[in-house]
Amino acid sequence: MFLILGSDKFGDRPITVYVTQGLTPSPEPMASFFSVSSYSWLEDMIYAAKKVTPTVKDVWSLKLEDNAYAVILKFHKVKFHSRFAVNLFYQFRKLFLYQTICTSAEAVLTFFPSMLLKKILEYVESPDTESASLAWLFVILMAISSPITCALSGRGLYLGRRICTRMRAVLIGEVYSKALRRQISSSSKITDNEKEESDSPPYTGASATSNTLVSSNGSQKDTKSDEEEKSTRDLGSIINLIAVDSFKVSEICGYLHYFVNSFIMTVIAIAVLYSLLGWAALAGALTIILMMPLNYKLSMTLGNFQKEMLKVTDSRIQKLNEAFQNIRIIKYFAWENKFIEQIIDVRSKELNILFNRCLVWVVSSFVWFLTPTIVCLVAFYCYTIIEGKQLTTPIAFTSLSLFSLLRAPLDQFADMLSFVVQSKVSLERIEEFLKEPETTKYEQLVMERDENSPDVGFQNATFSWSTSSSAPNDFKLRSIDIAFKKNKLNVVIGSTGSGKTSLLLALLGEMNLIEGKVFLPAWTPRDDLIVDSRTGLTESAAYCSQSAWLLNGTIRENILFAAPYDEKRYKQAIEACG
Repeated sequence: MFLILGSDKFGDRPITVYVTQGLTPSPEPMASFFSVSSYSWLEDMIYAAKKVTPTVKDVWSLKLEDNAYAVILKFHKVKFHSRFAVNLFYQFRKLFLYQTICTSAEAVLTFFPSMLLKKILEYVESPDTESASLAWLFVILMAISSPITCALSGRGLYLGRRICTRMRAVLIGEVYSKALRRQISSSSKITDNEKEESDSPPYTGASATSNTLVSSNGSQKDTKSDEEEKSTRDLGSIINLIAVDSFKVSEICGYLHYFVNSFIMTVIAIAVLYSLLGWAALAGALTIILMMPLNYKLSMTLGNFQKEMLKVTDSRIQKLNEAFQNIRIIKYFAWENKFIEQIIDVRSKELNILFNRCLVWVVSSFVWFLTPTIVCLVAFYCYTIIEGKQLTTPIAFTSLSLFSLLRAPLDQFADMLSFVVQSKVSLERIEEFLKEPETTKYEQLVMERDENSPDVGFQNATFSWSTSSSAPNDFKLRSIDIAFKKNKLNVVIGSTGSGKTSLLLALLGEMNLIEGKVFLPAWTPRDDLIVDSRTGLTESAAYCSQSAWLLNGTIRENILFAAPYDEKRYKQAIEACG
């Protein structure tokens, strides 16, 4: 009966197989209890990889629950709290529970060999007290407990890696989604030309399709308040959030069960030591408690260094991006040394903080590593010198075994504490980024129309890059009334700084609408587009910025831009552009 149940599929729910085009579905949903427990369902892929070098097509597709789309969709459905971190951990509560059960059982079974060793030594010392068959049972249980402990440990790590992978998908998805929804004014510089326009003196120009003036109000340089500076997230910071912070937060969640494991093992070790050594074991436990304030201080110092280092890392990535994006200008003006000096200066600060952080981590790890030895000395000193008791062979060997076991959870606790502090800093950075104000374009572009409203254009509209309408020095587009002509080429003409790019971005809803209305049929999903029979327009808009760029492909691929190849049209395009 046990073999029949174990060889059947794991669970009693209907099997759902998620198929990715071109990939073999994962056999995990159809695996039996024995197969899941021993991971034998992976054997086919491992043996195949042993024979030939595997390619992407040789790797099985993920389960439906492990796909980023399914994980993020579930995260949006289970939101029940205003804090992002609470929602994040709430989604994986079941996996955390299973992981806790596995690690708790592992922690208890870890002490079986030590306790059984005590019984065996007592039998060797006094064979008449126990039967030989019972002693052999203890030996067999010692042999069985170790594989079971290893299996539970592996299961806990497997569940942890699954949590880690799914959580990273949520973090990267949320950061990327937020980067697309943020207000452009509080996030990044648009392009070099756009920056030039916003920094230029105010200018009043005229639209080619309207007599309405496009005006601006402000000083020669746009000034930012300290509050806006604090909320600014440049490209380097976003890259750091996706590449570093999301990794640190998700990675630590794969090993959080070590906290439970360390706590249970420490409590059991002290309890068993108390049964062996009496109050002398409590003296050893008191030693651990007395050393906690020092370790707490070291952990807080480690967290502060981590916070400083991430800020400097953001700055370094931004400097590198600026250098790469403007490499041609840097070469033209021979500014290489200046940029190298700036990058090396930031890198030196980063290395200095990294060295200090590693130094604190070494001290913290050394203190935790030394703790079991100090506890052992204190406990044996109290037991033999103060109490004057004799240290027998069963008690001595069992106690030493327990003190040796106590070293592992304390080492784990030290490492986990430092990693948790670093992950907390990263999680706070992600939460702060996700709290940034979002664009109001989708509300702005859904306006009630009247008979005088244009199909595409503005109606007595005033725009600003700032969210506050009372900021006197901010660049503004004031009182715009423009009706763009349908089925015609509309041209906006003006000198640098007149607000041409800002006008287009305002039409797209990227600027903050202070008053008036803006009309642009462009918020419906592209797959649902329907041509309006009255105007011939669709709810779609495309914007090409002033920054030139190329696909990583051939010249033909750049010209076609994923369109089907038509030789006649292709030659006409080349001739027209020549």
